[in-house]
Amino acid sequence: PDDVPPATPDDRPVAPPVASREPRRLRFGIASRVLITGVLLLVALSWFAPYLSDRALSRSIVLASDNHTAAAVTQARRAHRLDPLAVDPLFTLALVEQQQGRGSTAQATLEQAVRLQPQNYATYYELGLMQLNVLGLRHQAATSFRRALSLNPYDDNSSYELSVASAPAATP
Repeated sequence: PDDVPPATPDDRPVAPPVASREPRRLRFGIASRVLITGVLLLVALSWFAPYLSDRALSRSIVLASDNHTAAAVTQARRAHRLDPLAVDPLFTLALVEQQQGRGSTAQATLEQAVRLQPQNYATYYELGLMQLNVLGLRHQAATSFRRALSLNPYDDNSSYELSVASAPAATP
C-alpha cells in the first residue's frame, strides 16, 4: 500500500465520453432550427399579408375605373381582410360604394375607418368629403374637417374644405 502514489489531478474521474452528450446537442440543434424557422415564417407572413392586400387594393382601383364595381368591392374587401388595420382599403371601398350610388353605405364604411384609426386625420378628411360632396351634410362635414384639423393643423385640404362646408349654402 505504501507504493501507491498520491492522487494527481489526472487521476480524477473522467467526464462521460463525448458520444453520450451527442443527443443533448442534437436536441438543442433541432429546437433552435425549429425556433429560427418559426421566426422566419412569422417575418415572411407579416410582410406577405400587407403585400397581398396592396395587390388586391390595386386590382380594386383598376376594376372600379373600368366600371366593374361588384368585382372592385370584392377586391377592396379582400384587401381589408388581409390587412385589417389599414384604412386605405376602406377608403377605396367607400369610393366604389359611392360609385354604385350607395352613399349611406359609403359613409358607414368611412365611419368604420374612423373607428379603426381615430388619430388619423385622413379618416376624418375622407369622411368629411363624403358628407359634403355626396350626401350634402354640410354641418357634419364641417365637424369632420374640424376634427381632421385638430389632428393635423397644417393640412391645407382640410382647411379649404372646412371653409367650403362652413360657407352659407348657395340658394338657387
